[in-house]
Order: sequence, then structure tokens, then C-alpha cells
Amino acid sequence: MTTVLLLTTHLLLAQAVAPIDAEDVDKLTQLMRASARGDVALVEGLLAKGADPNARSSSQNLTALMFAAYHGHEAVVKALLGKGARIDLKDSLGAAAVDWAAFAGHTGLEKLLTGRGAALNPFLNVGTLPVGTMEKAAAPPK
Repeated sequence: MTTVLLLTTHLLLAQAVAPIDAEDVDKLTQLMRASARGDVALVEGLLAKGADPNARSSSQNLTALMFAAYHGHEAVVKALLGKGARIDLKDSLGAAAVDWAAFAGHTGLEKLLTGRGAALNPFLNVGTLPVGTMEKAAAPPK
């Protein structure tokens, strides 16, 4: 009995993984990276496992929806919206997903988001947006 209990405990510990919304060294979640890369299958899988579509990076308050909008991944944007991603969330500089889409020139996504009630921030200084973080998130895994 002790051997079985010990073996079961060992297997459970071996299967333990980081929480689904845990941030990596770059302060990004798995969902943020998958959204930036346009990996709709992974995004849907993470959402099905309980990933929060509104989780925000602790460093810049970025969301998965912002990453998908900036990179122009319409299918990912729709998947996130379908699971409750909020269009009104803003990053630490005041940009929402619609601002990121507009900044990157994705007019179709800008129209999709404004059609759902999103509003562009007319006071946003786009020269200060953390574009480097957006690019880093879309980089292939190391």
C-alpha cells in the first residue's frame, strides 16, 4: 500500500506544470505568445483548458487580444472574443486592442473591433508603444 501511494504521489508531482496563465521570463503567458504567432489551434486549446483571455502581462498590461490584433490574426481575435476577451482593456500606455490593430495597419481588424464597440484612443502617443515586446512574443520558441 505504501509503495502504491508513493508511486501515485511521484506520478502526480511529475505531471505538475506551471499554471496555465503563468508568465515566462519575458512576462508573457502561453496564450499571449500563441496569439502573437497566430496559432489558432493552440489558442483554442489553451482557452479550453482554462486560460484567461483577459490575463494581462505584469510589466505592460498587454493582453492576448492586443497581440493578435497587432499581428493581424483575425481568426485568433475572433476565438478570443468568442471566449470573452474584453475589447475595453488598455495597456499601461492607454492602448486597447483596436489601437494596436490600427497602429499596425490592420484596417479589417480595426473595423471588426470598432463594430463591437471599441473606440480608438485619440490621445495615444504611438511612438511610445512597446513594439519590441510585440515582436518578441511572435518569435519562434527557443
